[in-house]
Amino acid sequence: MSHSQPDTEKEKSPTASSLPVSQVSITMTERKPRFHVRWSILAAALGFLVYQHDVFWPPVFHGLANRALNHHQPEAALGWLEIAEWFGSQRADTALIRVRASRQIGDPTMIINSMREAEKRGADSLQLQRERILCAAQSGQMSIAGRHLASLLTDPDYDNKDVCRAYIAGFLRVQKLNEASQLIENLILDSPDDPWPWIVKGRISLLRSDLSTAESSFREACRRDSANMEAVVFLAEVLKDSRQIDEAIANFRKAMSDPKQLLRAAIGLSQCLTSSGHPEEAIKLLKETVAVYPEDANILLELGRSQFEDGDYLAASVTLEKAVSLHPWSDEGHYLLAQCLQASDRQEEAKPHFDFVKSARQAHSELNGLQDRLSKSPTDDKLLLRIGVLLSQFGDPQEAVEVLRSAIDINPENEDARNLLDELLRK
Repeated sequence: MSHSQPDTEKEKSPTASSLPVSQVSITMTERKPRFHVRWSILAAALGFLVYQHDVFWPPVFHGLANRALNHHQPEAALGWLEIAEWFGSQRADTALIRVRASRQIGDPTMIINSMREAEKRGADSLQLQRERILCAAQSGQMSIAGRHLASLLTDPDYDNKDVCRAYIAGFLRVQKLNEASQLIENLILDSPDDPWPWIVKGRISLLRSDLSTAESSFREACRRDSANMEAVVFLAEVLKDSRQIDEAIANFRKAMSDPKQLLRAAIGLSQCLTSSGHPEEAIKLLKETVAVYPEDANILLELGRSQFEDGDYLAASVTLEKAVSLHPWSDEGHYLLAQCLQASDRQEEAKPHFDFVKSARQAHSELNGLQDRLSKSPTDDKLLLRIGVLLSQFGDPQEAVEVLRSAIDINPENEDARNLLDELLRK
């Protein structure tokens, strides 16, 4: 026999169906306004955010862009700045961060355009002047930027690490290695986990032909960031030059995982394979790389060299002709092609390439002397013009463009420099 128990929960919490119709109606009427109030508040908040998007949206991505720049990722920073302007924001501070990103990339045209955009948006005059000084420093115009270094480093409103990087790049450009080294030591103390100053320190050691110190510096960079493939490639190249081939090969293979370092790593790896008695494997690697990057002069040059050393003069001449067409200023490319043509009994075709090499070596000798004179007279725009002329004929045209711009900055009335710059930019 069962005994029914009273349902106390139902008695305490009657459902809507157990209530009188009038009470249900009152309950629903009481809840409905609350629902509308919540959505109204949410809609008002969203509307306010949309209306004030220029205040709230860009700063979020400015922070991400600055973080990317501090990690030496200027392309990523530019991506964040694009998002910052999704709603049509045309803020001056966005343009100033873009100037900084352009400086890290090192593209002169991008730097000029971003500076103009910052000016157009009404950026603060002091901040614009700072960026002009840092641009001058980075391009090696120390006659303009040198006197500002101390004040920029001690100004609490500026990022002194950014200042250090700009001046380090400039000192390296004009071969003032001691000045660059001093700033690098300061940067290492301020940024102990940053691999970048160790990479630059290693590069300076390479310029001084100090392979041991360079190796130590690149190892320090790798220790701080094992995923930094630029440091890995530099270490591999030093290991190759110091005949530590097995470790060099391992590092080159590791660096090939990074698309930015793949070409450089492939060249180093092919050289290691050749020197260790595997030329066929080296040529195979280079051909595979050329298939992916058919317009890269450096990888073509290395393939042509390997084919020439392997005795395949016909294939080498075809490869080297393309390399020279892409980099017509490369005296090494002309010399290898001339040797290849000569070995194929094509003396007449080889002669103009040998002639170019002779002229290029004379030009490089003159350039060395001009650089020494320029270090003593950094504001001599005529010296800069002559350097620009030689680089336009026997060097990388982009370097010529930078030198000519420096000459024009010093003397805007230098018409020869201006005309040659215009000619180079039209090409």
